[in-house]
Amino acid sequence: MPELPARKAASYCFVHPVFDALFVAGGLTFPALFLSRATLQRIPFEALLLLFNHVHFAGSVVRLYTKPGPPGQHRVLKGMLTPLAFLFVTFAVTRLAGYSDAIFRLYASVSPFHYSAQAFGIALLYAGRAGFQLTAGERRLLWWSAFLPFLSAFFLRAYRGIGLGLFLPPGWLAQVPPLQHGVILVGACLGALAFVVPLVFWRKVWRWRAGARPPPMILVLLLSNALWWTYFSFTQSLTVVTVFHALQYLTVVLSTHVAEQSALDGAIGRRRVWHAVAFYAMSFPLGWFLFVGWPWLYDWAGYDATASASIVISVVNLHHFAIDAFLWRRSRQRLKSCKGAASIAVRFDAFAKN
Repeated sequence: MPELPARKAASYCFVHPVFDALFVAGGLTFPALFLSRATLQRIPFEALLLLFNHVHFAGSVVRLYTKPGPPGQHRVLKGMLTPLAFLFVTFAVTRLAGYSDAIFRLYASVSPFHYSAQAFGIALLYAGRAGFQLTAGERRLLWWSAFLPFLSAFFLRAYRGIGLGLFLPPGWLAQVPPLQHGVILVGACLGALAFVVPLVFWRKVWRWRAGARPPPMILVLLLSNALWWTYFSFTQSLTVVTVFHALQYLTVVLSTHVAEQSALDGAIGRRRVWHAVAFYAMSFPLGWFLFVGWPWLYDWAGYDATASASIVISVVNLHHFAIDAFLWRRSRQRLKSCKGAASIAVRFDAFAKN
């Protein structure tokens, strides 16, 4: 398998090595470990969620409808999935309000999988952009490194009716303490492996391979994802972790969007900044509507405010997961060959140099 030419960190990063290490790879997670609960409570997470988290959900919709491509591209996603999601929310709020908790638990069960899939996809992007071609065995090891945190959360949160608990009768685990302890033990062991396997992967690709070296961002990315789903509590995963994830997602999507739009209109220099501003300008009001305005409309119409907000948030998340799963899969398919990795690396090289 031929190796692609190695690239400097400034070339394979989305923005800058320091910025990427902190925000894309999740390096900010590590200093956050030393913050006390009181300090975390003083952080204005409502403002951060509005500025970043809500925007990143809306950004996936904006990305879907602005992504360059042939006519008819993503026809099913554009013409069916989004309208069906809107219709389902209205039906659920008006007819299935009693099932809002079940819908929320479904979203909370899928969320760790989505985060792990994003970590895996970004790791592949970093490898491709750095000119580092993974073997089939290394790719499998990278997959396990990215998805072990999801598997750990699948068992550790079963007592909340999430993950494994989604498939069990409510409260059933609590009635069988030995089984509950066993499930927690399995989750804890998988959580420990979520830190060990990335180190094994890193040792393998760094020490046993000659030539190009993998970007260190990959290791930081994998360990950050492991911390998100093993160290932080369930409540913190809905605030602290979501902000980290949103910053990660927005950086990658904005960089990709600006590169693609600039390639279409030949924008250089400051003109490229307007592509990023326009993307955020479209995503911010949409994000506000999805998470603030839309639930308020159901509350104003007389429906249960808590149930409607829970349903809206859960379905928006699931819709986001579905769009991303499709778009990420298409990106990963291009990375399965040297040609695909090279095309992405060259495209981002041109973006970085300008």
